[in-house]
Amino acid sequence: MKVVRPAARVSREMAQTSPSDDGFGVLSYLLTGVFLFGGLGWLGDWLLGSRFLLPVGLVAGAALALYTIFLRYGQDASAPAPTGGQAPEALPHPQRGTR
Repeated sequence: MKVVRPAARVSREMAQTSPSDDGFGVLSYLLTGVFLFGGLGWLGDWLLGSRFLLPVGLVAGAALALYTIFLRYGQDASAPAPTGGQAPEALPHPQRGTR
């Protein structure tokens, strides 16, 4: 009998996601950011009697959601590491035996 660890099960499930799952994930991040920060802005406006926190909350929520989406989905695991705009052969090589 083979014992499957929970971490192995989760990674196997993550590997079997479809593109529509990614789309729903992006949509949920966007909606959550806008509703959460927009709701906090509305609450702040209601408590303070102001009128500027709701739009600030909506924009901040959308911006933070887009940043979170970039962090979560924007990195391609198969892409090579960035080289700072230089070709890999133009990068300096570390010398052996020096610290």
